[in-house]
Amino acid sequence: MVRLFVFFLFFQIITINSLLSQSIKKAYRHYDKNEFEKLEETLLKLDEKSSENSGKYYLYSLFYLKNQEDREKLKLAYQNILNSQRNYLNQDAKNLEELSELKITLKSIDSVKNIIDSLEYEFVKDINSIEEYKSYINFYNTSKFINNAVQKWHSLEYEIVSNQNSWEGYKIFMDEFPSSKYYYMAKELYEKLIFEEKTKNNSINSFEDFIAKYPDTPYRDSIEFTLLKKYSVNNSVDGYLKFLYKFPQSEYSKLSINFLYHTSLKEFSAINEMTDDKNLLDSIAEISNIDKLSLIGMIDDSITYFIDKNGNKILSNRSFEFENKYLCSFFKDDFFIVLGQESNIILNRNFSEIYRSKFSHVEDIGVGLIKVFSEDDFVVLHKSGKIILRGDYDDAFVVDNSYLLMEKDNHFTLFTVFGERIFDNVFTDVYKEGTFIIFEREIDSRIAIVNTDEIKKLFLSSENPDFRYDDYEYIKGDFMILIQDDNESLVNKNFVEIITMGNNKIIESDYGWINSTEYGIKIITDLFSSDFSTYYESVINNSKYI
Repeated sequence: MVRLFVFFLFFQIITINSLLSQSIKKAYRHYDKNEFEKLEETLLKLDEKSSENSGKYYLYSLFYLKNQEDREKLKLAYQNILNSQRNYLNQDAKNLEELSELKITLKSIDSVKNIIDSLEYEFVKDINSIEEYKSYINFYNTSKFINNAVQKWHSLEYEIVSNQNSWEGYKIFMDEFPSSKYYYMAKELYEKLIFEEKTKNNSINSFEDFIAKYPDTPYRDSIEFTLLKKYSVNNSVDGYLKFLYKFPQSEYSKLSINFLYHTSLKEFSAINEMTDDKNLLDSIAEISNIDKLSLIGMIDDSITYFIDKNGNKILSNRSFEFENKYLCSFFKDDFFIVLGQESNIILNRNFSEIYRSKFSHVEDIGVGLIKVFSEDDFVVLHKSGKIILRGDYDDAFVVDNSYLLMEKDNHFTLFTVFGERIFDNVFTDVYKEGTFIIFEREIDSRIAIVNTDEIKKLFLSSENPDFRYDDYEYIKGDFMILIQDDNESLVNKNFVEIITMGNNKIIESDYGWINSTEYGIKIITDLFSSDFSTYYESVINNSKYI
């Protein structure tokens, strides 16, 4: 009985498979004849029989594909072709043979899949929206257009971020799309915008804070150079030492040391404490010793020797022909000028080249700066070889060992020793009285009076000097009477007011100052050291008279 049941079941399976096979063939004939209604009926009957035949899904896909303009039908076609592909490998040998007869193979299935994929992607590209590309990528995840869809999606995301153009937007894009081809473009703009945003006030603190928070910024070198220039606005030893202390590994450490060397009057000890670069230290130590010596040249067997006052040979060279001035008397210049046929050369005392051109005149203007005149050029350069300024100028001067004053057509512009312009103003005259620096301008004939520290403060705050004074009187001991609209004040070298601006007539005396006002006369002196000084303090603060 059991055997009979098994035989019956086996016979039933064969019969069902035979009927399914016939239905598939029938459905295919309907498709061939464009009998789509009959095709649908046949396929629905196959559904009733729960057929998982690959051919059924293949024909369903073709059925839906006839409506290519209907995206919903196109989606159904794609779902069915995927089912056909998944079921194909589960078919038995007989079904595979019959499917092959109907030319339903993995190749033809893949071909239909690609057609559907292409048609859908055209819809997606026409709409060209982020949501369309994301939906396509999720549903058609095996598509050959996936990479292109991802790129177009990222492109639209990047376009939105670009229109916003904020460092916050670029940061979000970078976090969400680290593998995007736009990642490095976003990163570059992110780095630029966050740098500009965080340092927009151009203060020392903003640059220091930024480089501390973002040590790997691509702007690190430029920030370090900016800080070097800000620390050393007034060309002070402290400024260079501060930079070397904060950024010992900086690309600009050597430049800072070179400027420090000349600003500190070739004093080597300060440099020795600020770097562990043995080669650099050895080089500076060597040239420092040579720079401080008075030398005279002598020629022996075509070799030029330079000897000190004790007759010791310090330098020798056969490559250059030195001017006679180096052979006639002792000199302390820390550079040589060598005239050649094609160009002239400025050399350090170790014979390393500082500058080469067809110059006509060279002059040392102090603190390591040299001005070089040529027929069609004017250059100010540092003895390290760095060109500070060049262009259409008539002359250059160093002010108070701190600033560089450039002259053109009897007008003056003030720069730092790194060539940074300090004020917007162009001056008709600039000169010194003690530690005070006076600027004159044409507009109203008023003058501005400052000192080196005050110039630094104005530069760092991006302000210009205040042309408030009509005149002044410099007093020995570094005092200044400032005159403004017939009012006078007295200040010391640090601009601390000894007598405040007012209707004063200030006269210097042997014991201090006499200040005549409408209320009487005040005497200001520091000669008293007895108990009388208590009374004296009350006297000088009397607003009426003494």
